[in-house]
Amino acid sequence: MMTIRRRVLVSASRDSVRSYLGDLGELVRYESKVSVVEPESCGQAHLSGRFFGLPWNARFRFERAGDGGWRGVMISGPLRRMETTVSLRAVSGGTLVERADAYDLPWLLKPLSAALKPALGRALEAALGLVKERAEALHRRRQLQELDA
Repeated sequence: MMTIRRRVLVSASRDSVRSYLGDLGELVRYESKVSVVEPESCGQAHLSGRFFGLPWNARFRFERAGDGGWRGVMISGPLRRMETTVSLRAVSGGTLVERADAYDLPWLLKPLSAALKPALGRALEAALGLVKERAEALHRRRQLQELDA
């Protein structure tokens, strides 16, 4: 199992970050591997996109976490197992977003894991950068709405 972990400090309340991340439709905006999200019943969704240039599609089960984050587990798709966990922690100045992606690669790709890991790490950093940007924008909009009320 190959696991990649990254974190980012978002200058927004945990509530704003939770609201942004709680919308699965936003995955297409910040996750480069995902181009289509089709929500289904029982916390499941069908996702598709491109992974290292190759088309893929899979069904995921999403579970909300007590801290406001979520966990997505591939229940059918191209890998034996793929799991993403996003956790939120309120800190001074905002919210710490931590994300871990775990991939169980087929045995044919395991020799390539040393080359894949840095690329997946960069993609994860880019995704967290977009989460930071968009969650902070949501937080600012909420603050302006409160001022206007």
